[in-house]
Amino acid sequence: LQRGLDFSKDQSYALWRLTQAQLKKTMFPLGEMNKKNVRELAHKHHLIVAQRPESQEICFIPDDNYRGFITKAILQNNQTIKQGEIIDSKGNVLGIHDGYPFYTIGQRKGLGIALGHPMYVINIDAERNRIVVGREEELYASGLKAENVNWVSVEKLDRGATVEAKIRYNDPGFSAEIRQITDTHLQLQFQTPQRAVTPGQSVVVYRNDEVLCGGIITKQL
Repeated sequence: LQRGLDFSKDQSYALWRLTQAQLKKTMFPLGEMNKKNVRELAHKHHLIVAQRPESQEICFIPDDNYRGFITKAILQNNQTIKQGEIIDSKGNVLGIHDGYPFYTIGQRKGLGIALGHPMYVINIDAERNRIVVGREEELYASGLKAENVNWVSVEKLDRGATVEAKIRYNDPGFSAEIRQITDTHLQLQFQTPQRAVTPGQSVVVYRNDEVLCGGIITKQL
């Protein structure tokens, strides 16, 4: 599994869960094309999607209304969304949030608090129904832990190996060192601190264009 030729449209970050058995039967016909080439091919074959505008959001969420989508999904599971405390890293209560599912690490707008300087979501404590906020410098982490690791193209990497990692789809990638490693768990130490490392999102590890492994972030360090 490798990056696509068109880096801006590369989907390898989202495909790290695929096994060798699955990849063996999978084709990626657009992997060596860019978006301009794809549109030209669509025009040539008179496809109605040839002029379709690009989507910048998740396609199955109507009108990009994330709150509405989340609310409906939670209610359909007979659950409720409860308000909770917004606190700083020292535990001081600063305000009330509308429900922790509506917030993301790194979010600044829509917090409903005014302290005279920008504050960002730096942690989401789902068990206690709390949103933790802090200054921008508190958003940076020096490493991460991940679980449910899938080894895509190698059986395992050595501790101390230097790799390239991505922690979100549009992340350009950064250098990191493997500090701890098992069949299903991984710990990375970044060469430079990274902003908004988010538990629950994927971390994908590369060597040049090749996807080595991926996992689910459980903790920022």
